[in-house]
Amino acid sequence: MIRFTVLTIISTFLTVIQLSAQDVTLMQLEDSLDKTLTTLIKEPLPASKIEINNKFHALLKHALQKEGAFEYPFERLKNIGKISSHDKKVRIFTWNIPQQNGTHLYFGFIQVKTSTNSVELHELVDKAITYTDPLNELGSPNRWMGTLYYDIVEQQYNGNPVYILLGFDFNNLFSSKKRIEPLTFDPKGTPIFGNKVLVVGNQTVSRVVFEYSARATMALRYDEASNTIVFDHLSPSEQKYVGNFQFYGPDFSYDGFKFEKGQWHYVRDIDIRNPQRDKAAPIEKPADPPQPDFLYKPKK
Repeated sequence: MIRFTVLTIISTFLTVIQLSAQDVTLMQLEDSLDKTLTTLIKEPLPASKIEINNKFHALLKHALQKEGAFEYPFERLKNIGKISSHDKKVRIFTWNIPQQNGTHLYFGFIQVKTSTNSVELHELVDKAITYTDPLNELGSPNRWMGTLYYDIVEQQYNGNPVYILLGFDFNNLFSSKKRIEPLTFDPKGTPIFGNKVLVVGNQTVSRVVFEYSARATMALRYDEASNTIVFDHLSPSEQKYVGNFQFYGPDFSYDGFKFEKGQWHYVRDIDIRNPQRDKAAPIEKPADPPQPDFLYKPKK
């Protein structure tokens, strides 16, 4: 097994070097990416997984820098996240590697089409561990809160596009997380993760983080008809577990964020059969009724 693993890593490494040195097509690169990703998923040894991932990372970076890569579908890469904005200006790739302690390492790239129609590539570096106030802190490609993004919603705020990313984080053995994270770009075109466009009562936050039991499943999706991000309301299984998110799960009610005048406003008790009903209106202040649990800080 060890001999096979070493040979696989060497073979993958030589493939990356060879493909990087040649003027190969995107189709050829995709074929190598697909094979490398399959090897990565099947590899049982953590150290070998890291080595194979390094080769996959380098090969994908090389592929995404090639001319025509922004439009190329990469349909064979089934086991990584691939999302594109409706305005065809932003494309994001994300994937993860499980660790022995139950946590995960996250990796990603963002392709951005500029005003001159060129494409800039930004590597995402997972630094989630450095965030002490995730509701308010801003991130960058070099300080990214590792997430597997599965949807992107585009709206305008102050005349500029604001992309809302919906994502999932395995977190650890006890709890999982989902995130609503705004994405904008500075004047130089550098991605900025987090933006004060999420309104909860009289408070605005840069992102929303939901944490819940790893054994539960939480819905978080965008409803285009009502222009609302709809999600399961999470509650503890018993009152004594308030603030201990490994015991949280859906309680069969739904809340959301509705887009109004350039911002996303928190709404309570949405009827998912009719998200536009009058009852789903922004709350006036977070203390009445009590603040939603995603404004709480997890217990250490």
